[in-house]
Amino acid sequence: MLGYIIKKNIFWKMLLYTLISSIILSCNEDFKKLIETTNQIDSMNVTYGESKVLYLIVDGLRGKSLQSANVPNIKSLLTNSIYSYYSLNDEDSKYIYTNWADMLTGVDKSKHLVEGDLRKNNFIKYPIIFKHVKELSSKYKVYSISDDPVFSQYFGAEAINNLKVSSDEEVESKTVESLSDDSVTMLTAHFTQVNKVGKLYGYDISKSQYADAIQNFDNSVGKILNALKSRRNYSKERWLVIIASSKGGDYTIDETQNDHTIFSKPINNTFTIYWSSTYKTNYINKPFVGNNLQGEFIRFGNTHSAYVSEGENSLYNFGTRVYTIEIKIKKNPGIDSSYKFTNAPIIRKIKNWSTDSSSNGWSIYLDGNSWKFSAIGSQGKGTVSGGTLSDATWNNITVECIQKEDIRYIRTYTNGNFNNETNIQNWGYFDNPNPLALGHQNGDVEGTLDAYLADVRIWNAALPDEVISKYSCLGEINDDHPYFNLLTGNWPMVDIQGNKILDQGPFSSNMTLTGGIFTKKYLTEYLCAPSASELSMLVPRGVDIPAQIISWLKIPRNEDWDLDGRVWLDE
Repeated sequence: MLGYIIKKNIFWKMLLYTLISSIILSCNEDFKKLIETTNQIDSMNVTYGESKVLYLIVDGLRGKSLQSANVPNIKSLLTNSIYSYYSLNDEDSKYIYTNWADMLTGVDKSKHLVEGDLRKNNFIKYPIIFKHVKELSSKYKVYSISDDPVFSQYFGAEAINNLKVSSDEEVESKTVESLSDDSVTMLTAHFTQVNKVGKLYGYDISKSQYADAIQNFDNSVGKILNALKSRRNYSKERWLVIIASSKGGDYTIDETQNDHTIFSKPINNTFTIYWSSTYKTNYINKPFVGNNLQGEFIRFGNTHSAYVSEGENSLYNFGTRVYTIEIKIKKNPGIDSSYKFTNAPIIRKIKNWSTDSSSNGWSIYLDGNSWKFSAIGSQGKGTVSGGTLSDATWNNITVECIQKEDIRYIRTYTNGNFNNETNIQNWGYFDNPNPLALGHQNGDVEGTLDAYLADVRIWNAALPDEVISKYSCLGEINDDHPYFNLLTGNWPMVDIQGNKILDQGPFSSNMTLTGGIFTKKYLTEYLCAPSASELSMLVPRGVDIPAQIISWLKIPRNEDWDLDGRVWLDE
């Protein structure tokens, strides 16, 4: 019995020893995996070099002017660069401080709060990029060099070495000197002279003083690049060189160059270059902003209107039929100099809403920055919202009535893009004896329109989505259009005879102009141009730069940083 107990104890001890050994071996294996992962990172630094950033900010250098300038040092970088002469700053920024904050925090002014008063900044929640770099490693050294005391106080202060100088020449020399420091991880140099010259003589390459200032900046870039490549360990390092302007400058451009988008605002026209020896060339050109719509168009404002005075108005009582209504509009600034309007009628078939609110009819009208379709039927009424309209450029509005499984719906589209759909089965019919009309409408609730109108079309068909998408942002149509033979009205709005707007459709539903003397203007402007916010997403922006730096330095991105910028790739 005693032997059995001894053997049993030995068995349990051996089993316990085996379990402990397994746990230790397992832990060692896990520990080994951690060590191997670290070694992989270290070996990657050895193979590819330690990541570093040289960031040159220049104020007041327009991208278009740089494109035409004699800048051999800057242009020598382009073969290995992601770059654009059409990059943008914040369209609504009134202060250069806002642009600096965008370029150094990676968030816009709604977050960093920098506008006129820098003391009201929100850098605690949305810090300068230098802070993120320093937090990655205590070994990382960050430089900021500027001759602007405000820049140094509010932006450079986060750097380990915040060098305050008195001129661009000193910015250059201190940058060259600082690049001899083996431990530098990020160096930001801020140049101001181009902006000072632009203020005095004009922000355009045609001004010799401005052209000379750009060349001087390029000379500084050349000396800085030479210093960079002369670093003792340059061949073992992995550098990202960023050269970007914080702003362009006010300048009146030739009207032939004006596309009436943000790209025609010289103060927003910046440039951005991301260079690395490993990058392939990626030139980011000005994006497509739309087709041109040309012609002499009537301006509808104040009491101006037009109504169908010939032909048969009953054609535009749709009853139970499906149909499509289409019109192009270019808004002008209203009485408060904004592009927002309230209940401003564009096209309608109703007397008015205030005195005829119980009678059938429909109206398409501007409301705020967008548009709406409202109707009163024999059984009910309602409103269907459209989309946002871009300012000072042509937009296309489409409303169609479709039928699905015996149920009628109104669908809205802006510039060929679907907006909303509403079931109108219980609204009844909108038929009424009033003429189809454009523009001003008498009444207490109707607002005043100020806009050019074009390509008013009504179809005896519900156009498919793909047809609306394909043709909305084109101008004149012909029998190549798959639904051309189903037009019941086609008013291009450029075929005017006296006070008549001629209908080029099959029923000669000509319109008569009323409401006083009309003005006409020849326009050649873009149709369906994206909004400024949409366009800015298609080219580099100042707010993108910190995201690019964070990616390059392999800083783990924290969702709490809530960055607004994106990373650009060389493809």
